[in-house]
Amino acid sequence: MLTNLDSRHLDELATKDFVRAEVAEVRADVASLRAELHVEVRRMLVWSISANTALTGVLMAAIRLS
Repeated sequence: MLTNLDSRHLDELATKDFVRAEVAEVRADVASLRAELHVEVRRMLVWSISANTALTGVLMAAIRLS
């Protein structure tokens, strides 16, 4: 990881514009991850409810047959 670090930039101070750009990039990445997580959690919830409903139907049918 340290091999990717350019040693020439270690003596330079970060400017406010550079820090703002980096913070904006991190915020955009976090927003993207939050949106992706929201989609995945919703998909998992829908699958769970559907599977439980189907299982309940199967069990009810099995109870009626016995």
